[in-house]
Amino acid sequence: MFLIMKNNINPFLTLLLCFVTISVFAQPTPPAGKKWEKIDIMSDEFNGSSLNSSKWAINDPQWEGRRPARFETSSVSVGGGDLKISASKKTNAFGGWTHNGGLVRSKTRQKFGYYETRMKANKTFMSSTFWLINKRNEFTGCDARVTELDVTENVGANTGGKPWINQNMRTLNANTHSRRTSCNSTPTGIRGNKAEIGEFAYQGYHTYGVWWKNEKELLFYLDGKFVFQITPAADFSLPMYLRMVVETYDWNPPKAGQDGMNDSQANRTTYYDWVRSYKLVDDNNPNNPPSVAITAPSNGASYEVGQSFSLTADASDADGNISKVEFFVNNNLIATEQVLPYETSTSLANPGNYVITAKATDNNGAVTTSQSVNITIKDDSVPPVDTISIPGSFEAENFESKSGSVRIENTPGTNSGKNLGYVKNGDSTDYIVTVDATSEYTLDVYASSNGVGGKVDILESGSVVGSIDIPVTGQWHSYKKFSTTVSLSSGEKTLRLSFKGGSGYLYNIDKVVTTRIQSVEQTITLSPIQDAYLQGATRYNSDMLRIEKDKRSGYLMFDLSSINGTITKADFKFTVYSDAGNGNVSVHKGNSDNWTETNLSNSNKPIKGIQLGTLNSNFPIGSAKTIPLKTAQISGNRLSLIIDALSGNDFAFASKENGSAAKPTLVITYTTNRANAIVENANDIKLYPNPVVNTISFSGNDMTGKIVKVFNVTGVLMKEVTLTENQNAIDVSGLSSGYYIINVLEAGKSNKIITSKKMIKQ
Repeated sequence: MFLIMKNNINPFLTLLLCFVTISVFAQPTPPAGKKWEKIDIMSDEFNGSSLNSSKWAINDPQWEGRRPARFETSSVSVGGGDLKISASKKTNAFGGWTHNGGLVRSKTRQKFGYYETRMKANKTFMSSTFWLINKRNEFTGCDARVTELDVTENVGANTGGKPWINQNMRTLNANTHSRRTSCNSTPTGIRGNKAEIGEFAYQGYHTYGVWWKNEKELLFYLDGKFVFQITPAADFSLPMYLRMVVETYDWNPPKAGQDGMNDSQANRTTYYDWVRSYKLVDDNNPNNPPSVAITAPSNGASYEVGQSFSLTADASDADGNISKVEFFVNNNLIATEQVLPYETSTSLANPGNYVITAKATDNNGAVTTSQSVNITIKDDSVPPVDTISIPGSFEAENFESKSGSVRIENTPGTNSGKNLGYVKNGDSTDYIVTVDATSEYTLDVYASSNGVGGKVDILESGSVVGSIDIPVTGQWHSYKKFSTTVSLSSGEKTLRLSFKGGSGYLYNIDKVVTTRIQSVEQTITLSPIQDAYLQGATRYNSDMLRIEKDKRSGYLMFDLSSINGTITKADFKFTVYSDAGNGNVSVHKGNSDNWTETNLSNSNKPIKGIQLGTLNSNFPIGSAKTIPLKTAQISGNRLSLIIDALSGNDFAFASKENGSAAKPTLVITYTTNRANAIVENANDIKLYPNPVVNTISFSGNDMTGKIVKVFNVTGVLMKEVTLTENQNAIDVSGLSSGYYIINVLEAGKSNKIITSKKMIKQ
């Protein structure tokens, strides 16, 4: 594979990418009358324990590698949901071959289509690549030539010493090659481009894709977003084969101590989560979008603050049915209705003008948004001037009482703006507030200091509930946001701001903004800690659980202790193994957990409690099955499940001991308030500095492989980084000022949170 770096390629596209657990991106929008169809023989999720030899080969008779790295079949493996190609040093070098690389190629070729992979690069001087190439000897005449389409090529360590190699490590690097032509009329050459990933390619998984649209149009995508187009030197009209390769380049040679060869195998491995290939086919039954119109409220209607009013819509689909209708107020989702009539009711707490829309989605995913309706919310009441609602904002000068030298002053550069000034150590201001609900709140103080700085203590009914450090900013009236979180109880009370600092004037304060921290939804996949089955009085603890009506029952136990919140969804998943069957299968909750897979018997087995779910289906070998479970009865630190057949033929599914089929899992989704999501433990990981401006660091045990996720206060994932060896910090300079939650998760693909911390970004 050829990699040519071109210094004159501009501009570089910088992408800020935010991920939730594993990000999934759709293919590009197909042309009218077409749809994407997966090319199964060139696609793979790599969920097994070995490579599918009907699709892929792990060597190439015409290419054994580029010295010093030779392609070895032992470098290729499948496990943990990934195709893995590892780089390593040879134990016994020979003939200039000193290192081991790897190659995986498709056995099938294809022409135009969309090709993508989700890849995490290795952290060595060797490459991580995804590309397509034809075989010259398969064609004659002027078609006896080589065309190569490189979707991306990244090295993981700069041993060549060139600045552009550092850039290669953090960009999508795409190239097109035309070479070894048979006719003088066929152009040759290389054309390429690149796009910024936002981090080193070895720091996390990213999706790299190309839409090979026709002979002259190649559209490249990074994490589901179009980044650039390349027109190749010659027509790309010949079918090509896919390749995933870890190899060496002469411009980035091995260098002892700097090439990553002494690193862990995890860091020396390129991971391919999946490869997916698609082709365009005729859509003989194109989906027509649904129609939707708001019937209530009427355009121009007005309501009082807090007054309930109806939201109603008519929706229909000429070639299918409506799956849901969503109602939005100022683009914020208010309600989702899935059955006729499509109606709900709501009220708005703040006066102002609002825009209401409805969005209808049909059974094929087509979406139509209605024409908007404008309404007005009026407040005819006259609240007391000293009433302050939380959540909400209030001007710092609207206090009920004060102590010390602090006083109200005019804010320069405004017509009538005011602020608190002349603040000294020991001063305070009191506010009468009404807290809407007992909860955690983000409290933002807008302050500026050309004095000595200090801090603000927040007191609820005399008790300190939070503190905010106010640094020296160099100006008295350039207000910036400084944040903390506080736990407040509902009702009317006195909220005090107590000002602390050194000698002299501390800072000025403009306003205070409070925001309630909402619940956050999390999903965790649990493997059983015990599993076995009983056949009569005999216990079996093997690589499968056999199920047969009135003869064999399966027992599984799951550890729920890591769940801290309200369970909203639960799915029991298993893979049929060794013995196919059919019929109706039930899942019951067991009434006890005082058994293990090594002592399960008729005397200590859990008795059936409430039925949590059923599945009536065929069970072919290798099929993955899901049984949705009732969530109201799932609680406690441990859960025993009893699997029985109510009818049909016997079958078996893989147990946790099975080494060749997917193990049973319990996938649980739960909501947790950010206050409850903060995890503390004896071996806690510390964050510093906090508040932070550019880089947040971690102190604690080895952080290698741990996953760091940064959420905003509404639970949106803003950044995700997998820490490499000796990495103990991440860049947060791209985040806006405010309050965030940092979750640190176990290495690998686990959703197990080790610790969760509050972070303030300045």
